[in-house]
Amino acid sequence: MLFFGMTIGHDASLAIADSDGKVLFAAGEERFSRLKGHLGSPFLAFEYAVKSLGLSQRELEQSIVTIGTVFTEQTRWFLSMLVDRSHQKNYDIFNTGLPPGLLRSLVKEAEIQNLTSEELVANAFGFSPKQVFFLNHHDCHASSAFWPARVEKSAVITLDGSGDGECGTISLMNRQAGKVKVYRIPERYSLGHLYSEVTKRYGFKESRHEGKITGLAAYSENSTSSKLLENLLVCKQGRLKFGIRYLLDPRFRDRLEFWKPINHRKAFSSAVSRMESKTESYPDLARGVQSFLESTVNQLLRGSNVLSEVDSISVAGGVFSNVSLNRSIRSSFPNHNFYVFPNMGDGGLAIGSVWEYMRINGQQIALECMTDMYCGGKSDNTSNVVTRTPATSESIASLILEEKIIGIIHREMEFGPRALCHRSIIASPRKREINKTLNERLNRTEFMPFAPVVRDVDFAKVFETGVADRLGNNSSYTQNFRFMTETCLVRDYWVDKIPAVVHRDQTARPQILSREDNPLIYDALGILAEQENLPVLINTSFNAHEEPIIFDEEQGIDELSNGRVDVLVSESFFITLNE
Repeated sequence: MLFFGMTIGHDASLAIADSDGKVLFAAGEERFSRLKGHLGSPFLAFEYAVKSLGLSQRELEQSIVTIGTVFTEQTRWFLSMLVDRSHQKNYDIFNTGLPPGLLRSLVKEAEIQNLTSEELVANAFGFSPKQVFFLNHHDCHASSAFWPARVEKSAVITLDGSGDGECGTISLMNRQAGKVKVYRIPERYSLGHLYSEVTKRYGFKESRHEGKITGLAAYSENSTSSKLLENLLVCKQGRLKFGIRYLLDPRFRDRLEFWKPINHRKAFSSAVSRMESKTESYPDLARGVQSFLESTVNQLLRGSNVLSEVDSISVAGGVFSNVSLNRSIRSSFPNHNFYVFPNMGDGGLAIGSVWEYMRINGQQIALECMTDMYCGGKSDNTSNVVTRTPATSESIASLILEEKIIGIIHREMEFGPRALCHRSIIASPRKREINKTLNERLNRTEFMPFAPVVRDVDFAKVFETGVADRLGNNSSYTQNFRFMTETCLVRDYWVDKIPAVVHRDQTARPQILSREDNPLIYDALGILAEQENLPVLINTSFNAHEEPIIFDEEQGIDELSNGRVDVLVSESFFITLNE
């Protein structure tokens, strides 16, 4: 039996797993449609996966299909749009909504169709309605956080903007007993929505550019700015509540009905406005919301009464794309193993829904159900408009020393938002000016430096994590750094030697590379480390601003031809454009 897990909505994705829950394929629809954050269904990913895996009609008919969101009668119109191929467009529902008139027509069409959610998905993909199962959004996030962490039991926290009326959960999960305790956090206390209010205040896009705020926070030294949010949400005994000042303010209620929940977006917007009026700069505003987020999440964990029973913390949900928050959790709980699911946003629900279905039905999930994120399909290297010459680690190291910007395409693409040297751009980090050059070429505006990639054997020499220093590179305590989901300190000796990857607060977001991940780049790093005392390279995703990371060689050739990169390496070959 196979499992087809799907994210239907924004960040549409597909994951396919075997009967043990081991991932056979996982990819975001945006990589195929070329629509950033694709809103809809993973049709193209599905067609690619079925073909590339050689799946038979019989295998499809015997499969289970899981979706990590429950669509109600009131949102059936939305699902009918998401599974309609004619609506697979780049709607930005968070910032601009749907085109005028479309909502009314979709609601009317859904009423006429009168189909169940299961029938809508089954009809769209060619399954039977009996094969289709919808599961709670945050329960699927929780399963994505717990099962690949490879621990026996763990405190599991999920946090995002919202999903199925909730913004998060805190639970205790056990490989044998399943989910033991759950605290569900209503959407009105959404820390994700609060962070998005600050994002919008800068003119950036909600649910797209929150990372810019994280980067900007390091430019402020005003450690007291977060106090301006203290009365907004309070955490007592692991439970979030509105402060009395906001709870009793009639401006935050749609009507003067105090027994009904307040309009949290209005309250958040007001709190941000008040904070903005009392801070001196935008960095102070960013620092304030970042500090408030970190302290609140740590209070939630401390007060949840689950940490005393476990030595592990696992997290998922879009809030945990905040790499500075993740560093704060590690620092606050140094005696706990800490794991962030690498595709922490809604794209990760595709595989999370599979594991949650298996958990509910008492099916055994393999300990190593997902050991890396290289599961998104290989590039077809069939272009006949280029010349291929063998690439060696020595030649790549020489090009780095010549300050060339190199695009990398290697085997299966990564599942999730981070490029991990399979669809990456690499360059020398010795000069900070490279940041300006790269950002201009990629049409990016960033407040963070680029991320570094480092060999596993050199990680502890360059970066300081505290726990990892005690336990070594092969410990599970370093696994987040394989997937660039956490920041850490750069050791003093290296700060001035690799300035392009060091942030203002002396932190970086490194990727630990093993030789198995990419032998060519690993050995090039080895040469640079041994001969040039340069154990680190810039690693940024192979895409321009507001575009998805590239999928195949053809897209890499386009980026080479338009000057995004100086050199293109596809598998073990240099690609040169024919004149």
